[in-house]
This record gives sequence, structure tokens and C-alpha cells, in this order.
Amino acid sequence: MADIAVDKDCSGYDGGRELVGRRSTALGKAVTVELTACAREPSDRTLQQVQQPLDPLRAADR
Repeated sequence: MADIAVDKDCSGYDGGRELVGRRSTALGKAVTVELTACAREPSDRTLQQVQQPLDPLRAADR
């Protein structure tokens, strides 16, 4: 996950931090998955939870 500029949708929800994560994998065919998260002041636990959906793709692509 990497920080990106907070867009108007995220700031409209009082978000102060926006993150994006991307994974490319070739499980049968090339696919790119992108996940974006908006948070006000995310804790470390929240950041780990945001990362969780992308972790299986990383492991499957090895």
C-alpha cells in the first residue's frame, strides 16, 4: 500500500489519508487488482486490515 493524494470523495468523508495497493498476477491470465482505501487517521491495525485482501494475491503469484 502506498499513500496517494486525497481526492475529493475521500476528503468529503473527512478522510485525511488515502492509500492504493496494486497486485499483478498471472493466475491463468494477466490480471491487475487495485484497492483504494480512505481513512481519517488509520492505526497500524487498520492499515494491516486494508492490506489483507492483497496478501493472498502476492502469495499466489510466487
